[in-house]
Amino acid sequence: MWLKLLIVFCVLFLIRHVWYRRKFYYLSWKINGPFSLPFIGNSLSFLDSSKVVNTTTELIKKFKSPIRFWLGGHFILYFTSPEDVETIMTSPQSLDKGSIYKIIEFVVGGDGLFSMGGDSWKKHRKLLNPTVQNYNILNSFYPKFNSNMRLMTDLLEQKVGKELFDIYDHLEACSLDMICGKNLPRWKFRNYNFRYHFWFCFQESTFGVTMNIQKGENRSFLEYTNNLMLMAGIQIFQPWYRLYPIYRLSKYYKIVEKSKRDAHAYVKQILDKKIEEFRNHNEDTKGNSCEIDEFGKARYNIFIDEIVRLSIDRRCFTEHEMLVQAFTMMSGGFETTALTVSYIVLMLALHPEYQERVFEELREIFTDQRSDVTAEDISKFKYTDQFIKETMRFTPTVPFVTRYAKKDFQIGKHTVPEGTELIVSIFHLHRNTAIYGETADTFDPDHFLPEVARDRHPYSFVPFSAGMRNCIGMKYGHIVVRMFVAWIVRNYRFTTNLKMEELTFRMNITMKLAQGHMVQVHKRENY
Repeated sequence: MWLKLLIVFCVLFLIRHVWYRRKFYYLSWKINGPFSLPFIGNSLSFLDSSKVVNTTTELIKKFKSPIRFWLGGHFILYFTSPEDVETIMTSPQSLDKGSIYKIIEFVVGGDGLFSMGGDSWKKHRKLLNPTVQNYNILNSFYPKFNSNMRLMTDLLEQKVGKELFDIYDHLEACSLDMICGKNLPRWKFRNYNFRYHFWFCFQESTFGVTMNIQKGENRSFLEYTNNLMLMAGIQIFQPWYRLYPIYRLSKYYKIVEKSKRDAHAYVKQILDKKIEEFRNHNEDTKGNSCEIDEFGKARYNIFIDEIVRLSIDRRCFTEHEMLVQAFTMMSGGFETTALTVSYIVLMLALHPEYQERVFEELREIFTDQRSDVTAEDISKFKYTDQFIKETMRFTPTVPFVTRYAKKDFQIGKHTVPEGTELIVSIFHLHRNTAIYGETADTFDPDHFLPEVARDRHPYSFVPFSAGMRNCIGMKYGHIVVRMFVAWIVRNYRFTTNLKMEELTFRMNITMKLAQGHMVQVHKRENY
């Protein structure tokens, strides 16, 4: 009797649910896509992250963009055309990031700039833009960047002539040192009424602390971050882990919670130190986002100093918001940079003819292998720039971005219902034959010859996303990636036994290789 009543209740509840969402289902059924099972949708097709690329590629061959499918109870539209991407990236109706970013919010322990939406995102983005979008600040980082890359280059010499290894491990250590640390001290002076005062100062980067990851210190922070990113990927394609009771009973719970707790504790130590420094330092700079340097020019605060100032002076961030924003910038900044450069090195190894062309160009720009890289040097990159862009096209570090439809709105001939998750597949957009021709699946730096790329749709190449919610670290990434290439290629030549057709991509928050970025290092003696 009770079982029958339960069944009737469930049926009536389902009918009521479908009736109230009838408009949503009607609009969704008008868009092509694969058959979906009740409740779990198409989740079974995406269980293995290493097969997501093949699965979505087959869907693109079968259905025209946009393609609909379901991940659990989330209705997804998958886009691969630049016209649709422009509409999504510029429409106020899709300004908020999708529910996938709520997973990031969960694993990092709060709502950071990467995942937050609405008015909160606008406010925080506006406040933090000057700290990472200002070339005066970014150009001041060059001495620190060069010193860390010189150390990385020296450490790579230990691998010369040895067996294949995953170069990502070296690059992520250097990348984290760069985004966090202080450079070696240097003398500065200021003239006070014709009295010259000299003192030591440290050239600071985004966080202004020394971590010495490349020297073997503080490597646990890398482990914490990698654990959290792994869990985010699991929850994206295995949505049942988003349910707290299942997650709580899973094997991941203790690992993820410990990683989150310890990573936050590490970042909090940095913040506490900076807060103490701020409270004990120059009252005359209070209320200003910049102070005057020794030459009478404005010196803007680096990220960590500015977020502390905004939190204490203007109360723009709570203590927890400050912590989450700092952790988000630190973890997101080093991983995407290291992964991009790892793909560049692997593509160099897979294409020795292109590698030599990059080397020849760098040899024309730099007088020797150990000279510092400057902004002027980077501006001279031509073929090297083509190679970097082609790598970012062929193997985008972030394979997709998502948005959320806050209202019904039109994309092409389709009406997108409110509540839809919109996925822009950067991976498949960058391999769209309508944009890049029949060689879209072939690695070729000539795809970015000026005369070839000039007339392309502006949203056909979006490695840093696009529109209002583009990557806040885009300018930082542009500089750092090119500096990595300049230092690495001047000093070493790379080979690999991997084959292009054998590469297996694992789709998570970032796109990694199942095989790893396995290369062999050879010292260049013919500079």
